[in-house]
Amino acid sequence: MASRAPFSAQVVLASPSIEDNEEALAAFRALGFKTGPTVGGGFSIEGPAGAFRDAFGMSLRRAADGRVHSGRRQGPLSSLPVSALPASLRSLVRHVLFTEPPAFGPGTVP
Repeated sequence: MASRAPFSAQVVLASPSIEDNEEALAAFRALGFKTGPTVGGGFSIEGPAGAFRDAFGMSLRRAADGRVHSGRRQGPLSSLPVSALPASLRSLVRHVLFTEPPAFGPGTVP
């Protein structure tokens, strides 16, 4: 069922420090997210809508086009409010971003 599909986002770290990276990975895991490998200055997080709601204070929904929307705002979200994260994690994270769905594939070519 699509409504139960997990959401994923890209975490951009404030510092390239290995220690900060490990601390951020552990903190997101403790919040109920699966984390991907570190690439460049960040990593991916994946989890159910409830984990995102609890961590970021926003209810999420996926539109038919695959974009992520908030229950409170019109239009797709490109990022989440880092200010809602616990203070110890907030200092480690610069941005949490959603990747735009691909603009190719079935249904996109006339």
